[in-house]
Amino acid sequence: VIKQQLESVSNGWTVYRIARQASRMGNHDMAKELYQSLLTQVASEHFYFWLNSLKEFSHAEQCLTGLQEENYSSALSCIAESLKFYHKGIASLTPEDKPTTCNCHNYCHDLRK
Repeated sequence: VIKQQLESVSNGWTVYRIARQASRMGNHDMAKELYQSLLTQVASEHFYFWLNSLKEFSHAEQCLTGLQEENYSSALSCIAESLKFYHKGIASLTPEDKPTTCNCHNYCHDLRK
């Protein structure tokens, strides 16, 4: 019910803040769904990829909530699944068309700043 009410809110900033708070409070499933709903409302590719990475990170955290200490193989499976979503989130943040570092003057510059 809450998710449906939030999705009908026209102010995406409010939905983003609630999703961010859901992430902080450990409700990663709700955060993932809210970030997903915001993907179609963004004004630029930059914001789209930022929200997509947050969605993937929330999905990764959600996978980790299924960890069980007594089942070793299940824990490894959860961790592997989580790593897959973390990787997708990082890939969403990394631009493919330009290098991230430059080895000029014997030190690296971060080109994304």
